[in-house]
Amino acid sequence: MWRNLFHKFRFKISFSLLSLLILLIVFQNCSGQFEKKDFLGSGINSSEQSENSPSGEQPRPQTEPDPAQPKIEDLSLPYEELNTLISTFEKTFSQNFNSHSNSSSYSLNMFEQDFETQETSIMWQTIDPQRVKFINENSEKFLRIEIPRNQAGTQTTGTQFQIDIPNTNEAVLNYSIRLPNSFAPDLKGGKVLGLVGGTSNPSKPHHGVTGGNGADGFNGFSVRTNWWRTSGEARFVSYIYHPESTRAPYGQEFFWQKADDSFINVEDLQGQWRNISIYVKMNTPGMKDGKVKIWVEGVKVLDVDMFFRYDNSFNIETFFFSLFSGGPQDDLSFASETDTHIDIDNIEIFQKF
Repeated sequence: MWRNLFHKFRFKISFSLLSLLILLIVFQNCSGQFEKKDFLGSGINSSEQSENSPSGEQPRPQTEPDPAQPKIEDLSLPYEELNTLISTFEKTFSQNFNSHSNSSSYSLNMFEQDFETQETSIMWQTIDPQRVKFINENSEKFLRIEIPRNQAGTQTTGTQFQIDIPNTNEAVLNYSIRLPNSFAPDLKGGKVLGLVGGTSNPSKPHHGVTGGNGADGFNGFSVRTNWWRTSGEARFVSYIYHPESTRAPYGQEFFWQKADDSFINVEDLQGQWRNISIYVKMNTPGMKDGKVKIWVEGVKVLDVDMFFRYDNSFNIETFFFSLFSGGPQDDLSFASETDTHIDIDNIEIFQKF
C-alpha cells in the first residue's frame, strides 16, 4: 500500500513540476516579445526597399537601426573623448550671435556679419527672412528657424545655406539646439545641420551629395542630422550619403543610441538647450578607415567606420546649414498642423590640418 501511495504521490509531483515548467516557458516567451516590441516599435523592416520620390529624397525612412551598426560601449566621462579630440584641432569658425541687439528678422547684412562672407548670390536666395529670426530672449541671443504649418520642403519651411570652410580631412561641428515643448507632435521628419564635400551639381560648387543623387566615391558626401518620427517616436539619426549606403541612391540613417541602447528622441531636446557634436574623418582613398562620431552633451551616441571616397578629389569642404521639415519636396505628409520652430546657437567648427 505504501509503495502504491508513494508512486501516486511521485506522479502528482512530477506532473505539477512539468506544468509549472511549461507555464514559465510560455510566460518568458510572451514577456520577451512585448519587451522587444516596446523597444523597437513596429513599422518597416530595415531591409525593406525605399520608394522613389519626385524630389529625390526618400519618402519613407528606415525605422530600426541596421543590424550592422556598431553598439556604443563608451564608458568615458561626458566630453572626455570629445575634448581630447579637439585639443589637437584648430577652431576655424565660431558664432554665438551676440553681436546683434534687438529681436528682428534676419537681414542680409546680419547674415554677412555672422558668417563672414560676401558670396551670397546662391546662399542668400534660399534664406527667407520671414522664416529666419534673430531672437534676444532675456539677453540670450540665438537664431530661430520657423516651420510654418501645412508646408514641407526647403522652399516653404526652414532655411538652407552653405559656407565654405578650409579643405581638410578631419573636422568637428558643434552647435546648440533647442526644440519647443510644443514641438509639433505630428511632424514626420526633417533635417538640421552638417558637413559636406564634393559636388553632385556643377552649378553649386561644394554642394555635396544630397537629394537622392547618390554618392559614388568620386562625387562627394554629406553628413547631416535628421529626425524621423516612426511608431510614435521621433528619433534623431545621422543621415549620411556614402558609396556603401544600404539605401542607395539615398543616404543611410544611423540611429543615435547610448551605451544602454536607448535612443535619442525629439523629447530629449525639447525645452532646453542641448549641445550636438559631429566628428567627420575622411577615409584614406580606397580604404574604409573614415569615421563619423556623434556626441549629445558630450555623451557619445554614434561611432561608425565609413568609406567616403576612392580618390582625393574631395574633402570636408562646406558647412551646410540645412534645416527644414521634410524629405521629399512638397510632400505634405511631412507638414505640421501647427506652426513650430527650432532654435540654433553657438555654432563652432574645429579642423585638423
